Amino acid sequence: MPELLPPPRLRSPNRDRVLDATPIDGLLDSDHQARVVWDFCRGRDVTPRTDPLRARHGRPGRAALDPRLAIALWRYATLEGVGSARQRATPCTRHNAFRWRRGGVTVNHHTRADFRVESRQFLDRLLTHSVALLRDQGRIDRNRVARDGTRVRAGAGAASVRRQPTRDECLIDADDQIARWTEETDDDPSASSRRQAAARERAARERAERVRAREAVTGCGVTVYAPVPRPKDASRDRHPRLPGDRPVIAAWRERTGTAGATAIDTDRAATAEGGNAQAGNRGLRQVVVRGLSKVKAVAMWFAMAHDVACGARLRAERLAMGT
Repeated sequence: MPELLPPPRLRSPNRDRVLDATPIDGLLDSDHQARVVWDFCRGRDVTPRTDPLRARHGRPGRAALDPRLAIALWRYATLEGVGSARQRATPCTRHNAFRWRRGGVTVNHHTRADFRVESRQFLDRLLTHSVALLRDQGRIDRNRVARDGTRVRAGAGAASVRRQPTRDECLIDADDQIARWTEETDDDPSASSRRQAAARERAARERAERVRAREAVTGCGVTVYAPVPRPKDASRDRHPRLPGDRPVIAAWRERTGTAGATAIDTDRAATAEGGNAQAGNRGLRQVVVRGLSKVKAVAMWFAMAHDVACGARLRAERLAMGT
């Protein structure tokens, strides 16, 4: 009769065990990005947000949320590509970086959503202070400023333009416009030509305004390296001076054709265009809020998040160089 063997000893998971008590500060490494964001937010002046509060020491009332905590939560969420207050509810309770940032403070999604868009002037001051701090520390300068634009889908409701009353109004307006044009053509055959001439005059006037704006910028001691528009004739070089060009415009054309301008345009792609690309990677593809003021507030959050990331990168580079 074979000998009965005792059951094998195995290391199986025991999920009834209690984990060792760990302080919240030990959840993250010393160089974690969440710590960098908090260090950046800790020294901000938040008195415009705290002065109106009625909850004071020794007085009744529920304690308000620390504005520095709200700023840090949104900045880190923006860097991580979390753009919705409801979407951020799960990471706030399960993600160690958000748990460390909260420090045991409970923040519901309504409070986070309201703080994000309710005070654009306060955000404007924060962004200004952020840029001034980077400049004061010698990490950026304003000897060269790049400008670039990007398209972002708006949060407008598509259903609003599909309602039958709205479509009927548009059709009535279109019929009235066609009737007026037809009547003008019957009464005066040259009305269409005059309308086209007025459109050309308006286009020339707008172009002159753009040229004057460029001249005004150049007159302030700023050297413009904006690209010259491509000519309709692909065989013609767009950089030589054209008949009728003012001296400022002629210098601009010739300047943009030099090797130095090409190098500056390359830097522009790595700075301004790179910033827009990073904003897209962080979730700035569609604005989920409505209203110009709220949209500007969201754009400022992305700008401040970009400043934090650039400041941390420049600080690390300086430490690596020993300066």
